Amino acid sequence: MKYTKGLISILVILFITISPALASTDQNAGGIIVGNDNKQSVSNEYTTNEIDQSSDGYIDGNHNTMIQTNVNNQDTDNSVSTDASITNVFMPSKSIPNYYGLDAGVVTSYIASLYEGQVLVVMNDDNERIVSQPGDKYRYFVRSSVPVLAYVINANDAQKAEWDITCAPKYDPYMHKFELGNIDAIYVGKYRSPNQQFEVMIPKDKPGRYALVMDTRVSHAIDGQTTKITDDSIDIMYYMEKIQNGTPSQFARSRIGKIDVFPISVNGMADTGPA
Repeated sequence: MKYTKGLISILVILFITISPALASTDQNAGGIIVGNDNKQSVSNEYTTNEIDQSSDGYIDGNHNTMIQTNVNNQDTDNSVSTDASITNVFMPSKSIPNYYGLDAGVVTSYIASLYEGQVLVVMNDDNERIVSQPGDKYRYFVRSSVPVLAYVINANDAQKAEWDITCAPKYDPYMHKFELGNIDAIYVGKYRSPNQQFEVMIPKDKPGRYALVMDTRVSHAIDGQTTKITDDSIDIMYYMEKIQNGTPSQFARSRIGKIDVFPISVNGMADTGPA
């Protein structure tokens, strides 16, 4: 009996001693999903016997970039840390180029297709190298699937009109017209338009070859100097005709009959008497 009481006392003391140690064991495991814009994360943390462990995984999306990260940390007297990261970059798919078609019906004139941002130059003489004379008059028709700016220039500046970006048309909001660079132009349309008809006469003292320019650099911008060539296609139909040759020559009405000149008498009157 004496020994039994002693054994019980020892067991009670051990139980009291061990209880705080059992109480200090804290285990916490939780999963969290957090959504913020394009970001999702999962986090698990738990603590056992004074050892901190965590396992985190998340996918972070920023615009077109997705990042997946996994982190495992174990903190003891000797800390251990491992990281894993995967980055996926998704390139945006290229949009399909637009095709601006033109329902021309029965085509009785010239039709061309070009990319937006390009320039079409057509000679008045159809490359026959015919010199237009002052007073020659031409009529132009331009129809396009998007608005274009039409103007008539000296053929010597055809290369500059087509390739020199500093000569591209630019709208002047104060003068309310398009300005060109160093180009000899005798006509510039006031507005860009998908349907145009106009007449141009060759100025005095300016014989030469002339050309029609159809400019798409201002189809979607009024500053053609900042326009780039795009994948979008444009249809243009045009027609030109010469409707007048030079300045009409002056003529004198021919006299009918015979003109006689009578001598003047002393009184200042014509002497119509017999000779």
